[in-house]
Amino acid sequence: MERCALRERDYYDFRKVSKDNLLLFYILLIALIFIALFLCGFLFNSTHYEHKSASNSNIPEYIGNLRIKTDLLYKPLIKRLIFMVIDGLRWDFIAGPIGKTAMPLTSDILTNDHGCLIQAKLQAPTVTMPRIKAMMTGTVPNFVDVILNFGSKPLHRDNLLSQAKAHGYKLIFYGDETWLSLFPNIFDRHDGTTSFFVTDFTEVDNNVTRHIQDELNNDDWDMMILHYLGLDHIGHVEGPFGPSIKPKLQEMDKIVAQIAQKVQDWNDDGEPTLFIVCGDHGIKDSGGHGGSTPEETTVPIITVGGTMCVYEDTELKIPIKVQQLDIAVTLSAALGLPIPSTSLGSVFLDYIYNLQDDKRLFLLNYNSRQLFDHFQKFTNETEHIYQKYLNITDLHLDWLNSNETQRDRNDIENIALSYHAILDAMKEELVTSHLVIYDFSLIIILLYIFFQMVFIAFHVETTVWTTRKNTVFFFLVGFSLCLGLYLYTFGNITSLCPSIKALLFLLIIGVSYINYNLNLNNKRNIIKNINLNIENIC
Repeated sequence: MERCALRERDYYDFRKVSKDNLLLFYILLIALIFIALFLCGFLFNSTHYEHKSASNSNIPEYIGNLRIKTDLLYKPLIKRLIFMVIDGLRWDFIAGPIGKTAMPLTSDILTNDHGCLIQAKLQAPTVTMPRIKAMMTGTVPNFVDVILNFGSKPLHRDNLLSQAKAHGYKLIFYGDETWLSLFPNIFDRHDGTTSFFVTDFTEVDNNVTRHIQDELNNDDWDMMILHYLGLDHIGHVEGPFGPSIKPKLQEMDKIVAQIAQKVQDWNDDGEPTLFIVCGDHGIKDSGGHGGSTPEETTVPIITVGGTMCVYEDTELKIPIKVQQLDIAVTLSAALGLPIPSTSLGSVFLDYIYNLQDDKRLFLLNYNSRQLFDHFQKFTNETEHIYQKYLNITDLHLDWLNSNETQRDRNDIENIALSYHAILDAMKEELVTSHLVIYDFSLIIILLYIFFQMVFIAFHVETTVWTTRKNTVFFFLVGFSLCLGLYLYTFGNITSLCPSIKALLFLLIIGVSYINYNLNLNNKRNIIKNINLNIENIC
């Protein structure tokens, strides 16, 4: 009798342990699935970008019903471009008090109107790889790019460098090897440096600087990109107010002055060249970057080689404000390249070059048309913008059809300002509302399920599988309803591709149903145990 009792107790304990393990497995499995789905809703947001590259056929041949000479209105302004990125260059490192003391040569260039200072705003995440993508493609990066920042893969979107390569430009690069990962087989010469030795403040930049003088003496390249990492490394280790910041800025100041002098010589000799200095992101006051504080999302753009500089306030010399993603379209126009098909940027070339009136208005029309193509695909509120676009085009067409002697300077400025206004409006709408969409409904539901699982893990002692028949029945009925709904809506079985969300919705309801039954059975067991205890006491 004792043996039978022991066997029965052991069998009961075994069944209890097995059920407990099964409950634990269920909790872990569902939690992992729903955490992954939550991350998909947050990180892998819906960003609509075409993979098709722009071509010369995308450059407009008509303004309204008037045929224009595109080859005369849209051609390269410059023969050479030098694009220098100083990683972690905050706005106040140039425009603040430290800029005048630590970078006096650069300050003199700006003060004497040999260069132009522009304030650029950017979106989070403020890490290097997404910022490179934004500058070269004109697109808005995803938060998942923070993860991909540590293992960059080749970029397949249309971009400035691929366009330049396809049109016969010779490109060279020195600096952060992230560029080489994103743009393989683009550069004719290159030397990459790694960004992971954050305590290296010196050699990581010396490996870039040692190439500069030789390349300035060479004439076999059209576009040179430099990416300095030392300042960013100091920001991570010491913060933006550390003792090594000023010496590093002084080092960068000498390099900027060296290149700027050569660029001015080239321009004086009739070889138009543009030199751009910018930060990919800033550094927060506590050190590091990656967030959305003003110190991280505001960076300077310095241009040397342009023929003018437009200010927001001319008397006070308050710089104009642009978006970092405007760089791609602006440099494409300077090089006479098609605007990348993915670009959401608005051109600011007429802020740094005194363009001929017809070329200026054509460039703004081309950019407006390209951006409106994005706008009408991804928004439902196109009528108001489209009407504005038509009105501006009509004014532009009237100006083209008028005699040159009758053209008023104010009319030209009004048309240009109207183009800029509609470009900024479309860009703002696309960047903030429509092209980057987080699935908040999915996120909220999954958070609810996650907290359900946490409650079950701490409050349900054992699983009671008396509900499996009800659960199977629920799934069969729910799936039948879902299938019937889609067949009724779309009319054929081949249209079931969008039903993935419906099946996900069904899964969420099913898991909620199981969780409800687990909690309900647990409450019944608790009440049953309480009643038994009361009976025993009585």
